[in-house]
Amino acid sequence: MLARWNDLIGRHPGLAGGVLIALTALVFQGVLAGAFVFDDVPLIVENPSVTTLGRWKLLFLGSIWSFRGPTDSSHFYRPLQMFTYWLLYRIAGPNPAPFHLLQLGVYAGGVWLVFRLGRGLLRHDLAALVGALLWALHPLHVEAVAWISALADAGSGLLVMVSFWLFLRAEKGTAHRLARHALAACVYFAALLFKEMALSFPLLILVYWFFLGGKESWLSRAGRWCPYALATAGYVALRISALGRFSGAPQPLKLSLRTVAAAVGMLGQHAMLFVWPLHLSIARDFVLSTSLRSPWPWLALLALLAAFTFRRQQAVLGFLVAWWGVTLLPCLDIRQLVGSPVGDRFSYLPSVGLCLAAAFGALVLLPQTLPRLNPIPVLLSVLLVVPALWAFQDIRNIPHWRAEDALWRQAATALDSAYAHRFRGMHLEYEKGDLEGAAREYQMALRMNQVSFQPLAGMVYECDLGLVLLR
Repeated sequence: MLARWNDLIGRHPGLAGGVLIALTALVFQGVLAGAFVFDDVPLIVENPSVTTLGRWKLLFLGSIWSFRGPTDSSHFYRPLQMFTYWLLYRIAGPNPAPFHLLQLGVYAGGVWLVFRLGRGLLRHDLAALVGALLWALHPLHVEAVAWISALADAGSGLLVMVSFWLFLRAEKGTAHRLARHALAACVYFAALLFKEMALSFPLLILVYWFFLGGKESWLSRAGRWCPYALATAGYVALRISALGRFSGAPQPLKLSLRTVAAAVGMLGQHAMLFVWPLHLSIARDFVLSTSLRSPWPWLALLALLAAFTFRRQQAVLGFLVAWWGVTLLPCLDIRQLVGSPVGDRFSYLPSVGLCLAAAFGALVLLPQTLPRLNPIPVLLSVLLVVPALWAFQDIRNIPHWRAEDALWRQAATALDSAYAHRFRGMHLEYEKGDLEGAAREYQMALRMNQVSFQPLAGMVYECDLGLVLLR
């Protein structure tokens, strides 16, 4: 039966992809009713570089927060994200619906690309379809689809997938090979201008060659890797020119033991959220001791170690697990992260590898390893139970993103997060006039900030100021 379904999908890939996109649109259509929330308001509605016709060039000359003046110290250089907002504002003005429509369209394009990449990597159409279905419905992606400010993650993730797809085509082709790699590198450069997280892409290419590159010498591959290195160098030069520095960390190449330990702990948190996506929130505190006592970081490290150790036996599966770890690397340096260090949206691109790996393991490796096992129960659980539960959770979580009050109410109750309680307090004070409730939220934020891995001085100042004003 598996072979028959696989053959059917292989003969009608366009129809299969269309069904995936239609299902994605059906589940996530609720995001179109959302408003501008949280960072959306200052970044778009209150940003003169976006709302003013002639100021678009400024979007390429500083950080996303540079419109606040020379005192801005943000190291987020994302000009294509901001230029996209500028274009949409010319069309729709301060109407959030077209912004949400674009976000949903970008996500649908990502679903299609996951399916295409799966077909190329897995060589099994049914597994590629199931992997793309898992990715399309994973609850971790609600934030990246419903939050307009997460266009940085969605846009960068989409372009990285396009770049990797072009890279695969260049590797398999013979004519104009270097020119095809140059095209893929150009798309990668555009991904960098959406978000810094795309910097992992040249490393991803090296990991692909390590697992699936065959016996070709590394020296012969160097010329094909050069376009991606040049794109990275060009981006670094442009970034330093615009921001005056590459990183917000004082010594970005010097890693302390504490920073490494935090990376291990955050890796485990991301692994847990992928496997058990409950209590999702825009804000999530990180406590190092608690994370390291959990089994998740050690299970994640064990999975990555196994992927590299047994690459000869399971090269495809190993690469897909490594995809998760490699693309997550930029989000594991806590010195570069502001606010919530373990955001749901950080898993947008990394989860491609794990979703395809899960489908490949269930539908290809398991039947091969245990040929007498009836694969139908496994198939039904993957095709029906898990996606159905995830779709239900998606539909439940989307309304939280429709208004500021709902967003912070859900964030403050879902998790113990100083960031969430602080913003919940500000909303109660300034929008609702609930002074008693605001005081409770500020006090809770101060308590949570004290036990955080990286307590924020600004958090203490703003909460203390709020409490003083409320007296």
